[in-house]
Parts: sequence; structure tokens; C-alpha cells
Amino acid sequence: MDFSNIMSLLLAGVMAVIGFIVGTPYAVLDYSTFLRTDGPKGALWQFTNVGSVELAARPLKFVNEMVYRIADDLGYVILGGFFLLFFILLVKLVKEKNEILLSYQVL
Repeated sequence: MDFSNIMSLLLAGVMAVIGFIVGTPYAVLDYSTFLRTDGPKGALWQFTNVGSVELAARPLKFVNEMVYRIADDLGYVILGGFFLLFFILLVKLVKEKNEILLSYQVL
């Protein structure tokens, strides 16, 4: 592995930390409140209060929440556009996968 690749990775990590501090200055200025887990003032509270949905039920709950949220917040036209776009992307993916499989069969 080239040393310049490692330096680029380290530089990206340092820039990410600097960007986080610039975007969230109170993570440094008021770190005791930022690191709280007992209430919504702290950033770590969301990890202790995630909810109690079983792992097997999460995909269905995600789909239900997405459908109802998009319909309630943006309307049924946007929901229809969302499903149309999803269907178009799914058809494109299947076509491209079939073309790749056919090209391997020719070889």
C-alpha cells in the first residue's frame, strides 16, 4: 500500500472531525450536555431510547412508516411518483443484470 493513500485517508479523517466540530460546536463547548443519555438534550440519548421493535418486524414497519409519512406529509401524488420511480429503477436494475448474465453466457 502506498504511503500517500494512508496520508489521504488520515487527512480525510481529520477533515471529518474538523467538519463535525464546525457544524456542532457545542459538542466541544458544552460536552457535558452533549454526551448526556438521560434526555433529548444529549446527543447520545437517541441510542438509549431507540424503541422496541423486533428485528423481524423492522422491514415491514419501515415500509409502512415510509408509505404513511410520504402520503401524510407530501400527498398522494408524490407517493405515486415515489412508487413509479422505484418501479422504473427496479426494472432498469433487472434489465442490466440480465444483460450482464447474457454477456457471460456468450463468452
